[in-house]
Amino acid sequence: MRSFEAPITKAKAKLLDAAENQVSKKGFDAVSVRDVTHMAKANVAAVNYHFGSREGMMALMMARRMSPIHEQQLQNLDVLEKKRGKKPIPLEELLDAWLRPLFVDAEMSDPAAIIRRKSAARILQVAVVDLPLPLNESGTELWARYLKAYARCLNDLANEEVAWRLHILNGAVFQSLMGISVVSPWVNVEEDGSNAELCLRRLLRLAAPMMREGAFKTEDQTNPKGPQGTFDF
Repeated sequence: MRSFEAPITKAKAKLLDAAENQVSKKGFDAVSVRDVTHMAKANVAAVNYHFGSREGMMALMMARRMSPIHEQQLQNLDVLEKKRGKKPIPLEELLDAWLRPLFVDAEMSDPAAIIRRKSAARILQVAVVDLPLPLNESGTELWARYLKAYARCLNDLANEEVAWRLHILNGAVFQSLMGISVVSPWVNVEEDGSNAELCLRRLLRLAAPMMREGAFKTEDQTNPKGPQGTFDF
């Protein structure tokens, strides 16, 4: 994997922090150069001076946030593959190896961690081909290796089906990282009332059955009864 290494000056870091803060709240498309420079208390020209363009600034911000996460996800998979050898990796272990690096810094009571968590969620919504190098490279390697591992684990599912399930799961990951502030007015739960580990456990409890559904059919599963029988997974 091509690692991300680039010297970041104090002035650059201030702009990158402001860009990440704004993206975490608004998303990439809604954030302007003026939004960033106003928050960083910098001149508008500073973005072009330090990064060449708005796109250059956003690319560096994404790489700074996600490169360590990609590296940890791949290291986790290396450990599992070495441990299991030629045997398929159990689904729950695979899911944990993939998802845990996204939540390790996601404590909901820490304002700075909330920004990091939500900016990571926004980046997850960017297509791999649109990510900056080296994220494009590490993201491609990450996707290919985990897809292969999931396909081995769920050996009755076609690669296309596994890819679709991971794509759908990515939406649940996004919502989990963004927190529950959207629904909290209706369920009377404060966003600071949960921590990263609890959020991850909730996600894993839902992710494992969704990924496994239909992968190992038994006679009882051949003709399911009730509403679930309506849909062919």
